[in-house]
Amino acid sequence: MSKAESEAALAKMLGRKPNLDVKNTPTGNVLYKGKYVSFMYPAIATIYTYRDPAAASDKTEIENFSFDISDPRLVCNFSVEQNLSNNISLDDISGVRLREDKSRGYQQSEILADGQKGLAFTQSGDQSEKSGFFIVNSKIYSLSVTGNDIKEVVNLFDNIIKTLQFVK
Repeated sequence: MSKAESEAALAKMLGRKPNLDVKNTPTGNVLYKGKYVSFMYPAIATIYTYRDPAAASDKTEIENFSFDISDPRLVCNFSVEQNLSNNISLDDISGVRLREDKSRGYQQSEILADGQKGLAFTQSGDQSEKSGFFIVNSKIYSLSVTGNDIKEVVNLFDNIIKTLQFVK
């Protein structure tokens, strides 16, 4: 049966012209395997590699991975920085200090990933966010998910944290 005959047969069965131009939307998860960490993220995500020139000059950042999802709109940023001071604690990280400021509306909690304790911060609003910070093997790890729907933000963040493994 030719393509035209197949389409005609489908149109007869459906009672309308078939829409055969449907794009396959990826489902499931994909493994991100970096030099210092690995985790699963949604296959539907679009990875982006744009780097702000100012951020690119940051010599302490040794790994980064970013992606977004269009529906629901979510943006995820992950980075690893070299810890230049062996005496640094999570409270010394500028991103943590910023989120610990009560006037900014973040809720703080402890999290666990791959047996390592870290800090998580959640903020609800027009632009919701959930971020996490860890210090493992003299490296500072940060994960941030932002979006308009706090439930979707938390869901993506939690799913990544569940699969996150630090490379030893």
